[in-house]
Amino acid sequence: MARRPRAFRFLVVVVAATIAGCASKPHLPGAVHLRVWPAPPEQARIALLGTIRDASDLGIRSSAGRGFLGLLGGTPVGEFENPYAIAVQGRQEGTGPGGGESLGPARLAVADTGTRVVHLFDFTRKRRVILSSIGDERPLQSPVGVAFDSSGRLYVVDSVAARVIRFQEDGTLDRVLDAGFARPAGIAIDRQRGRLFVSDAGDHAVYRFDLDGGNREILPLELRYPTHLGVDAAGRLAVSDSMNFRVVVLDSRGTELMSVGAPGDRSGNLQRPKGVALDRHGHLLVV
Repeated sequence: MARRPRAFRFLVVVVAATIAGCASKPHLPGAVHLRVWPAPPEQARIALLGTIRDASDLGIRSSAGRGFLGLLGGTPVGEFENPYAIAVQGRQEGTGPGGGESLGPARLAVADTGTRVVHLFDFTRKRRVILSSIGDERPLQSPVGVAFDSSGRLYVVDSVAARVIRFQEDGTLDRVLDAGFARPAGIAIDRQRGRLFVSDAGDHAVYRFDLDGGNREILPLELRYPTHLGVDAAGRLAVSDSMNFRVVVLDSRGTELMSVGAPGDRSGNLQRPKGVALDRHGHLLVV
């Protein structure tokens, strides 16, 4: 069988937004065929705003990255190879086509495990910074999780290196959090309460810290290979407990509220839960 061109192996970051009422025009540059879910005549709840393959899709420039730039694994470091995790922070100033809508996030971070870098997009300043290392001798090895705190600092989970790295808003290194992780896999930040959560698939645990990595606590859960995390404004935490085939939701005090899923292929069963999120209406979303 003929080998497919490499472009077919690139994954794409899709930017979507929950909307109220009818869908509006795309907020990202370029002509995009607007798609909504659910389809008419149902009321649209999610609209495709655009597709990002590299910085040119956003009409922004690239700044010098932190560390080695060039070709990594045969892929230009400015392109996506395996975008694995995203985080958003803030809102762009102004209003959307509907008059009262946001223009989308002010900043976007994309962790790419294929090229082992993190793309930090700043829509307000129209620039991108590529984070590839925490020093000349310490490249990122496996960035699998990203999260912003309320100050705009970016936290990156490096699973293979077993550490969490914090970068300042401009992409400069701020702190390395080394809490004796085995295989950190996911991260979430409760911005209102200044708390950092890290899942550790190697230790089968979820840890809670302050934002500087102090006051470590282990959440009282029986987990098997926890991966992704999500937290909402009320402090509720969703944990993807992958090999228990479920998602657990805790309240802001760490008390279990519910557990969703079981092995199987029926409706409501989960085979391999990964990404999780809680929206402002209290709905739990599971990949």
